[in-house]
Amino acid sequence: MSAFEKSKSDKIELIDGLIKAGQISAAQVEIEQLTKKQLNRQQLLELAVLSRRAGLTELVIRLLYKQVRELGEASDAELCEYAIALIRLGHYAEGGEILATLKESSTQILYTSFAHIYQWEYDSAVVNLKKYLGLKGISDYERLVAEVNLQAAELILNTQNQTTEKTLLHLLEKTKKENEHQSST
Repeated sequence: MSAFEKSKSDKIELIDGLIKAGQISAAQVEIEQLTKKQLNRQQLLELAVLSRRAGLTELVIRLLYKQVRELGEASDAELCEYAIALIRLGHYAEGGEILATLKESSTQILYTSFAHIYQWEYDSAVVNLKKYLGLKGISDYERLVAEVNLQAAELILNTQNQTTEKTLLHLLEKTKKENEHQSST
């Protein structure tokens, strides 16, 4: 590996560390600098992943567009990143169709769960997140991300259930009062 290639790999590791440390603004600056360099296909994919994680969704589309749309030779990993970027931008059907055509993998399962979350489909998200967490070979960081998303989805479902229960109890009480009022007249 040349010194130039080594510096790009080091920069990718630096960006990953910044994101994990919650220093998103600093990571975004580093990503923007790295996009100005000549990157090979694997480095483009790694940069797309980091861009997604740093909230630079439009950049993900720009980085992967040629492989996905112009050449039509994208790998499943490239298609997963492209699909979740589309979904984040509100193109749910298009991104979901891409994810649905891919062979099941840890990334495909995780991104499918994210797609459900973005569309407020928490029941489906929970199913996919539990499936993902049952896989072997995911990193501690990936496991943490999935667990946080699972807890958030379950919290929303439980809150919805509690709210629904409270609303139903309120309506039941209101209905009883209305029935009593009508019976007395």
